[in-house]
Amino acid sequence: MAKLTPLEVQHAKPKSKTAPLKLSDGNGLYLTVRPGGSKQWSLRVVMPNPEGGTGTSREFGLGGADVLKLADAREKAAKWRALAKQGIDPKAQEQQNRQAAAEVQERIGKTFRDVAEEWLDQIETQFKNKKHRQQWRNTLATYAYPTLGKMYPNDISARHIMDAVKPQWTTKRVTMQRVLKRINKVLNFANARQYRDFPAPEAEIMIDLLGKPRPKTKHHAAVSIDAAPETLRKIQDSDQTMGRLALQFAIYTAARASEILFARWSEIDLTKKTWTVPEDRMKKEKEHVVPLSRQALEILDEVMPLKKGDDSYIFPSRGGSSLSNMTMLKAQRVAAKGTTQHGWRSTFRDWAGERTEFKRLIIELALAHGLKDKTEASYHRSNYLEQRRPMMQQWADYLNSNIATVSSLDAAREAKALAG
Repeated sequence: MAKLTPLEVQHAKPKSKTAPLKLSDGNGLYLTVRPGGSKQWSLRVVMPNPEGGTGTSREFGLGGADVLKLADAREKAAKWRALAKQGIDPKAQEQQNRQAAAEVQERIGKTFRDVAEEWLDQIETQFKNKKHRQQWRNTLATYAYPTLGKMYPNDISARHIMDAVKPQWTTKRVTMQRVLKRINKVLNFANARQYRDFPAPEAEIMIDLLGKPRPKTKHHAAVSIDAAPETLRKIQDSDQTMGRLALQFAIYTAARASEILFARWSEIDLTKKTWTVPEDRMKKEKEHVVPLSRQALEILDEVMPLKKGDDSYIFPSRGGSSLSNMTMLKAQRVAAKGTTQHGWRSTFRDWAGERTEFKRLIIELALAHGLKDKTEASYHRSNYLEQRRPMMQQWADYLNSNIATVSSLDAAREAKALAG
């Protein structure tokens, strides 16, 4: 039965300037008044012995009487007493509860932007180029943070993600698809770190709901297989501008224009004779490693004197920035009117399929094409670099072969026509 009253607690004084006063409220609850005037609650209990026999007497501090009023002290004492009877250390349990509460507060207090920045800090070592790291941060800052930045990960649904990318979905569809997938990666990171209680919604489902534009198939005019060596000769015999050198490198590597125009020296490994195109310039957002033929390396040797550091462009404009796409296109049209640089990829595809014994898989990987057959794709996670290397060398050798023979045949035909 309780013995103390709120007034007694309020007016309790120590016995003397050196001796504290200890008052019992019953059931092991005590109020200690110290000489300095401070008042502390404590609970005395007997902790059971797990092995049987007499238990152990323990006394736990509950807190100061200036904060913990009499009713609150009794309530806390009753809870701690119940824990002690079960053999649970009530003070240790309270510390665990406080820690858990702090972790929950931290978890629910993280905004999408907080989580995204934490995630980016963790993955930035995966980027080989400082510019690519910045691109990831910039796309999230530009397109995700304005609508999602202050939201908590648990509150973000598929609808919120789609609303973030929808305004520019039709005008910047490729960029917005990348942003959508990056948002999902942040949310899945949040789920792994327990800032979010469930995974991100499926990206492909959201893309389907937003709508995939179905543009009419436009085939790029290409040089025929037989005309390829002669066309390359025309390009080589012209003044070797930066545009023509970039075009030849594109032809030898069967690369897309965007992959060539923004290529940097940091992507080249001359020891391994490879060019690694980072994922942010690839359609499938997966880096593409290109084995370099002898002829492709010769092009790099030719532009090497212009190198201004690993982060500089391989084929720069006069001002040091990236070349314009029209520069390569113009060089191509001068050599073969009505064709495009991109058409060389078709020429390579036709040559490899019709004139060589390389498997379709190796050819498609050389072009950085995704495999439509999901089952087949799941079994081929390797980039088959060493199998692609001889194919790219044969392609370069073919382009530079029989040029003299072709010229001689043309001259013979002209002579025959004149003689006739």
